Amino acid sequence: MNEPSTAPAGTRPTLAAVARLAGVSNSTASLAFSGTGPVSDATRERVLAAAKSLNYAGPDPAPGRCAVAAPASSGS
Repeated sequence: MNEPSTAPAGTRPTLAAVARLAGVSNSTASLAFSGTGPVSDATRERVLAAAKSLNYAGPDPAPGRCAVAAPASSGS
C-alpha cells in the first residue's frame, strides 16, 4: 500500500483511487468512510490506510455550493 498517487500533479485524489489502492469497490470504500454497512474492521482499516497514503481529504463540495457560515450575532 505504499504506492504513490497516480493522479496528475495538482489534482485531488478521488474515492475511486482510494478504492483501487485498497482493493475494494467504490461502494465499499464509501461505506468504510461513512461507518455504515457491512464493512469489516480489516477492510475499513485498509481503506483508511489507502486514503492516508494518497492524502485523500474527502469529496469536493458540490459545484455552486459553499460552506454554511455561522449566523451573524444580532448584537442584542
